[in-house]
Amino acid sequence: QWTRLRVVSFDGEPASKRDLVRRMGWWIFGTAAVGLGHMWALVDEEGLTWHDLLSKTFVTIDPRR
Repeated sequence: QWTRLRVVSFDGEPASKRDLVRRMGWWIFGTAAVGLGHMWALVDEEGLTWHDLLSKTFVTIDPRR
């Protein structure tokens, strides 16, 4: 909370617990794949990683805080 970051779905709604579990699973997969899931952000137009794309969530700054 002190970072003012939050995870939201692609439609702008707060991520559900199910979304967060799915995101963590894809994060583990992307890391285990020699970091390719994270390096994908370097070539993605919007800078999204595999776990962003596959869980349909992303991290953003919470403007309300």
